[in-house]
Amino acid sequence: VVYGDWLQDCRLLCAVGNTRRQFAELDLQCFRRAGFVIVDSLHAIEEAGELRQAEDAFGAVAALGGPATAHGYLNRARVYVADGRLDLAAADLERARRADPPAPWWTLSWFTGLVAQENATDAAGFDRAIAAFRAIVDPANQPRERGFDFSRDYVVWNQLGKTLYQRAQVESNSATRNQFLAESGNAYLRALAEDSEDLDAHYGISQALADLAGTWIQPPVPPDDGCATAEELIRMADTVIGKGDPDTRLAEARLLARALADWTRQVSKPTEPRLPPLRRVLSRIDAAWSSETNPALREAMAGLMVQGHRLAHTLYKPDDLARARTTTAFRAKHPAANAAAEAIVLYPTAGTPSWNKP
Repeated sequence: VVYGDWLQDCRLLCAVGNTRRQFAELDLQCFRRAGFVIVDSLHAIEEAGELRQAEDAFGAVAALGGPATAHGYLNRARVYVADGRLDLAAADLERARRADPPAPWWTLSWFTGLVAQENATDAAGFDRAIAAFRAIVDPANQPRERGFDFSRDYVVWNQLGKTLYQRAQVESNSATRNQFLAESGNAYLRALAEDSEDLDAHYGISQALADLAGTWIQPPVPPDDGCATAEELIRMADTVIGKGDPDTRLAEARLLARALADWTRQVSKPTEPRLPPLRRVLSRIDAAWSSETNPALREAMAGLMVQGHRLAHTLYKPDDLARARTTTAFRAKHPAANAAAEAIVLYPTAGTPSWNKP
């Protein structure tokens, strides 16, 4: 984006999507006097107070006609979504859909789903959002001639799982509600198939299946005879998902639940990591849960999945405190890196940057 007579007093402004609120006034001043503005997302423009100018710019693009029309309306709709003006976003998405040529259907479906989800107050609203997200991940819809395969897009799968869970919350029929919860869990599992460390998916499964776990959602009492070994955990899981006597499998599920509770309390050791055995247990339970026909065992598996994925979320989640301490120490030691890490950075084109001066 070029502002004014940029050849005079040229500056380069880099804006990223983590602008701090206390810099809002500075951000706006920087944008106004910058020669070149480089942004990595609409969120960056939003944080710097420039959404209204972006709205005007994309409106002008839409007025150019031809292929630019659809892209102008689509990107202005993205601005409206970022600004919370969802009715205007929906109108521009429809204009982008009707343009000749239209905007890419997958991008239209994504933002149509987001707008429908945010606007939803009843089942019909969530159903529209679900239909939009499902269209994106449907294997039959993939534009493979363009080299795209959105059926593997874990971001969309996570959003679909979240929307299905929200849909379940407004469903009065118990059986239908449980069906939406199960579909939500399966959507999150599909996301984990693409990224086994996805925090949103691990948390989403524990949330979606909690209502399907019955009494298994209650925290089990850890055993008194010590922590189970990794091999014992995996053996228990194999028994639970096996084809043996249902009562035996249920009894083993109770033992596994107690063992996982104790596993949660253990302190991680470099020589005995907790995550690999947990992943092997969850992979077995996750794969068998959706096809289990015994209601009691299916409920037990749901409880084990809630318990296991909560633990996985805890283990995968970065240590925010450690990261903050490390970042603070590094930035204090390296002034140039500290300056470059700010949300808004002005790089002078002449002279020596102030952070490089002794």
